[in-house]
Amino acid sequence: MEQIYIEYEKWEDYLCGMYNSNDVLDKDKKVIESINLLSNTNDFYQTCKTILIEWKNASDVNLSNRNQNRKAWLGAAACMYKCKAPEYLTRIAWGLLNKDIQDKANKIAEKIIQQYETKNREIHSNVGTKMLF
Repeated sequence: MEQIYIEYEKWEDYLCGMYNSNDVLDKDKKVIESINLLSNTNDFYQTCKTILIEWKNASDVNLSNRNQNRKAWLGAAACMYKCKAPEYLTRIAWGLLNKDIQDKANKIAEKIIQQYETKNREIHSNVGTKMLF
C-alpha cells in the first residue's frame, strides 16, 4: 500500500483541534470520557468505523503511513471525534487504563486498520493495468 499525502489543512482531525493543547475546558471530564470510550469495545469500534467514513483525509494520511503508530492515531482520533479530547488528553487517559483494556483497544484498532488496508487495496487494485479503450 502506498502512503497517501494530503495537505494538513484538509485533515479533519487537525480541523477539529486534535493537536491543540491550549484553552481546553473540562480537561478532567474529557480524560474520563476518553477512558470510558477506550474501555467500551463496541463504542470504540463503532467510533473508529465512523472515523473511516467521516474523516477520510485524516484516515488516508494516518492509516496509509506504516511508519507511525496507527493504533495510537485511531485511539486519539476516536477520543477527539466522540469526546472532543485533544491528543494529549488521550495519552493521559491511555496511561490510566489497565493492560487488559489497552490490549482490547489495540485489538480493535488492529481490526480497523486491517479493514482500511483491505478496502484501500480493493480501490487501488488494477490501477494502471486496464486500458481505457
